[in-house]
Amino acid sequence: MSIRLIEWTEKFSVGFEDIDKQHKKLIELINKMFEKFLSKHADEIVKEVLDELIEYTQYHFDLEEKYFYLYKYPKAEEHTKIHQSFIAKVLEVKKDLIENKDDVKYEIYNFLKEWLSDHILGADMEYSKFFKSNKLKENIKENEHNKIKNKENTRMRINKTIQSVETVTELIESGRILSLAGDEKILSQLPKGKWIAGTTPYFMTKDKGGVFTQDKIYVDDLTYFVEEFKIESYSKENFEEISNNLYENGFTIFIIPAFSEIHEYFAVNNWKIKNLYKNPFVGWISGFDLNSEGSQAKTCNGLLKESTHDKAIALHVKLPSNKKAGVSIVNIFKEGKTNDKLEFLEAGFSAKECLINNEKVNFAEYIISKKIDTKLPIVADYSGTKINVSIKEVDPKNKVVHFYAPVFQNRTYKFAEPIEDYVSEFKVKVSKTYNEMAFSCNCILNYLYGELENNKVSIGGPITFGEIAFLLLNQALVYMTINNVKE
Repeated sequence: MSIRLIEWTEKFSVGFEDIDKQHKKLIELINKMFEKFLSKHADEIVKEVLDELIEYTQYHFDLEEKYFYLYKYPKAEEHTKIHQSFIAKVLEVKKDLIENKDDVKYEIYNFLKEWLSDHILGADMEYSKFFKSNKLKENIKENEHNKIKNKENTRMRINKTIQSVETVTELIESGRILSLAGDEKILSQLPKGKWIAGTTPYFMTKDKGGVFTQDKIYVDDLTYFVEEFKIESYSKENFEEISNNLYENGFTIFIIPAFSEIHEYFAVNNWKIKNLYKNPFVGWISGFDLNSEGSQAKTCNGLLKESTHDKAIALHVKLPSNKKAGVSIVNIFKEGKTNDKLEFLEAGFSAKECLINNEKVNFAEYIISKKIDTKLPIVADYSGTKINVSIKEVDPKNKVVHFYAPVFQNRTYKFAEPIEDYVSEFKVKVSKTYNEMAFSCNCILNYLYGELENNKVSIGGPITFGEIAFLLLNQALVYMTINNVKE
């Protein structure tokens, strides 16, 4: 006989079949997790059920919030914040379970039981009264009702997945704040809204690994984190004004078209911008199908429904006072200890002469004579962080080497050691993330050189022509989490 933590009774009914059905499911999941715990099942199984509970809870909140949006519930914002607070708390619970804190396990189940009971009998009954008093249950149009029900296989926060243009359109029309990636043609089909995007047909997904697709859009749904936001475009001429749009506590997602003027300007001059490093500044370089001639990388401003090949787009976000963003750079490369020391005489995206072990040498001739594998980046220490610069081209005729990111003076670089298995290296290097993932991206060179298509590397995101974590990176994986802090 199973021991149940909470039982469904009619007092929990809000009078809407869809929502009642989901509340019953949530009760079953809580009971299931409690039963596994009491029967001394392995912690991994309990964690799996908790993951299922988190996912289904977010999906349930999707339906409730969609009703709020459709029928203009006056307490929608207040109720949505309660949802956000619950998700944040459950993610903390997940962290505690992962860290095997036995003293909190019983508290977890009491919290889940009491929160669900109190929430249904309190906040949920308030919207139930509103809907009933306005006779909305009887007046729901059949097509609107079906539109909601057809979302049974998706959550409101469809995060870090590739989706159809129809699904992304629905998210935009519901007021979601999104960072998107996709092929130019499919992005052009989206309506105006609170979104930014860059072009790429390459993606990393959790379920399928590396994917090439021109009819899907990668979604980062940031709505749950945002207290306030701005969407701004930047060129070389106005980039220094970006300081005026940074929030005291927040983050910026910045997308730049590959090989544009602002691409080079940002890479060389970002360190000069006031307060740019104060809060997380992440993003990526947009790209295109490498097998398509004449294609251009572009960025898109969803508020204006404009795309451009010569301007960067930024989503500046203000976070609540109890949230803080954090950035991680995953670099699977390390300097070859016995490799020659490289020092460059000028900063820029190309180099002719450089100092190799303190001797002035033509860099192109050096690479050719040494038969160096140019799939390997050169690596330098930037204030304690190892940063890669990748080789774009070695031009023997003009005796020049071109890079995908700038090299700088007064830094010592070395060619990286070879990588045998990119997938395994990423899996080893990527830490378990206890906090909510808000953004991530990985490099097109890792995708190509590491043969990542159909291979999984733990974290999804657009495959990019350059990664941004304060400065321009190459052959790196970048991700940003949103962390809870005590006020």
